Amino acid sequence: MEVNELIKVEKERDYFFDNLRFAFILLVVMAHFISPLGNIKFIKCIYRFIYLFHMPGMIFISGYFSKSSIKDGKLVKNKVLNYCLLYAIFQTIYTLLNNGKFSVFKAQIGLWYIQILVMYLLLLPVVDRIKKIYMFVISICLGLAIGLDESAGHVASLSRGVVFFPFFLMGYHCKKEYLEKLFKVKYVILSIVIFLLIGFLLYKFTPELNWLPNLTSGKLSYYAMKMANEEGILKRFALYIISTIMCLCLMIIVPKNKTFFSRFGGRTLQIFCMHLIVLVLVKKTQLYVYLKSIDKIYATAIIMSMCVGLTFLLGFKFFSYPFNFIMKHKFKHILKENNNGKINNGA
Repeated sequence: MEVNELIKVEKERDYFFDNLRFAFILLVVMAHFISPLGNIKFIKCIYRFIYLFHMPGMIFISGYFSKSSIKDGKLVKNKVLNYCLLYAIFQTIYTLLNNGKFSVFKAQIGLWYIQILVMYLLLLPVVDRIKKIYMFVISICLGLAIGLDESAGHVASLSRGVVFFPFFLMGYHCKKEYLEKLFKVKYVILSIVIFLLIGFLLYKFTPELNWLPNLTSGKLSYYAMKMANEEGILKRFALYIISTIMCLCLMIIVPKNKTFFSRFGGRTLQIFCMHLIVLVLVKKTQLYVYLKSIDKIYATAIIMSMCVGLTFLLGFKFFSYPFNFIMKHKFKHILKENNNGKINNGA
C-alpha cells in the first residue's frame, strides 16, 4: 500500500468507534475470565457491573455498523453467509475442545452472539420498512414478553435475540451526531459519577442482587428465575433503562481521538472468537484453583492483568488473516448472478 493510500485509510477511520469497540471487547473478555472467581465479593461486583451493559453495548455497535448490510431496502446476503460460516467453524472448534456433541442451534459458550447477529441481519429488510418509533416500541414489548415463554431460551438463542434487539435497533438508527451532543466535560463528569454510584450500590447490596446475573443474561424466563411475571417485566424494563444509560456513559468517557489501543478496536471479532478458545483451555488448568487459594487482592490483580494482556495479544494483526478470509469470502458458487454477471446480494 502506498503512502497516500495509508494516509487516506488513516483519515477514514473513526477513532471514537475504534476506542469504543476496544472498551467493550475488553469488558467481554473480563466478564468471561473473572466469572469463575465469583466467590470474591469485589470480583462478583465487577462481574455484575460489566454484565449490566457490556453485551447491550456490543450489540448497539453491531447495529450501528449493520447499515451497510442493507442496499436499496434489500439485504446483502453475503454478510449473513459470512457469519454463518464463522459460526460453523467456531461451533465445531468449541465442541471439540469441550468434548461435546455438535449442535447447529445450541450455541457453544459465547457463540449465541453470532447466532443473534444472523437473526438481526435477516430481520433488517423488515426493520427498514417500519417506522423507527413503532419498531422500537414493538421490540421493547417483545423483549418484556419473551420472559413469559419458558421454552424460548432453548431455541437458537431466541430469548437473548429478542431481549437484546432494542439495542441493535438503537445502534442501527443512531447517527454519530446524536452522540456528539453529549461529548462535553460536564457529561464526562456525570458519567463517572453514575458509574461510581452504580458500582457502590452493587457492592452495598450484593446479597440482595443475586437475581441480577440471570436477568442480564437474557436467556431465562421469569419463571426460571423464580420471579412473578409482573416482577420480571418491571425489572427487565428497569434494566433496559440502566443498560442504556451505562452504554451512553461509556461512550461519553472513551477517548474520541487516536490512542495506542485504537488499532485493536477494528479487530474485535477475532478477539471475541479466540478469547473463548483460551478460556476453555485455561479452565482445563489449575489456574482458578490457584487463584482461589491466594490473597483476594493478588488474585484480582492477576486475573485483571491477564484479561488486559490477552485482549491486546489477540488483537494483533497476525491473528486477523483467517477472519478476514472468512468475513470477506464472496460465496460466488452459491449466490446467484444478475444479468450483468455480478453477484446478486439483494434479498
